Amino acid sequence: KMKAHIFQLGNGNVGKEVIQQAFEHNASSDMQLKFVGLANSKVFLFDKNGLDRQQLNSFPGDDAVFYENYQPVLDQLVASSLENICIVDTSDSDCVLSFLLECAAKKYTLVLANKKPLVDEIDVFQRLQATKLGARATVGAGLPVIPVVERLKKEGKIVKHAIGCLSGSLGVLCGKLGAGEPFSKALDCVRMNGFTEPDPRVDLIGKDMLRKMIIITRFAGHDGGCKKIVHSPMLPKDMSEHTVDEFMKRINCFDDYFKRMYDEARMEGKTIKFVVQFDDGVFRVGLKSVAFDSHIGCLQEAQKLIILTTENGEEIIVEGRGSGAISAAANVLEDVLALSV
Repeated sequence: KMKAHIFQLGNGNVGKEVIQQAFEHNASSDMQLKFVGLANSKVFLFDKNGLDRQQLNSFPGDDAVFYENYQPVLDQLVASSLENICIVDTSDSDCVLSFLLECAAKKYTLVLANKKPLVDEIDVFQRLQATKLGARATVGAGLPVIPVVERLKKEGKIVKHAIGCLSGSLGVLCGKLGAGEPFSKALDCVRMNGFTEPDPRVDLIGKDMLRKMIIITRFAGHDGGCKKIVHSPMLPKDMSEHTVDEFMKRINCFDDYFKRMYDEARMEGKTIKFVVQFDDGVFRVGLKSVAFDSHIGCLQEAQKLIILTTENGEEIIVEGRGSGAISAAANVLEDVLALSV
């Protein structure tokens, strides 16, 4: 049987789900996914003969080794002389980049759910692309956005414009606001149902959505970097000085602001969505008034969508529901399998 030897960074929700789905895959496939290592930010496990399910599920356990940098991990990977090594990054760390670059230089396959390494300087992205690189899970989780833009690039079609709603949490929030719910009630509901980060201000800034669009344009072949970023957070006032609890107690001060905004849009046959746009090197992220009957205006809560327009005017729409650890892990494994054969 063929084997892919996986060293995984990160053991959070997505990381645990990758392990679960990999063992389910192994039960019925000739292509075996063999975990030889698992690491978090402090410790790692490595065994070139493979880690069993119990070792992975009980990580870090007693056998994990403390480390201050990734050199010991890299040394063990090199010394193992294993073939078909795949580095899977399910972390949310910005400290793994140097390790990933070393692995890329050694032509190990890279599969990322972590967006941060992909939005560094453009020359860093190009160095990561020096090896097989999969990133389906970084954008849209369950939607095939990255494969679509890679296909367009392969066909010589240049994406000149893109606009999308790529955040499930902000999609749900805008849907509730559009239905007339007060902002304070809508945000509290979205947060309590686990759609946002524990600190919902992280979502309201829109930084994650901006990262997704940068990744999309880079895989589409835009290597000129960002000419300009116009970033408009959802809240009209900076609330960063407050604790999360203080912030949640104060959010009713925004109820009238959002009610007026949505009422005015409704009178014009429009609604408000939080969108990210790309136009010839310029990125914009923030609230946008759109027609009710437009592709974006019709989106239902957690649905995601991106509209790509090529240089010759061709419009490609990728739309659907795709979020959460299960979808992200499935995309990680799809990349692993596609790039390891």
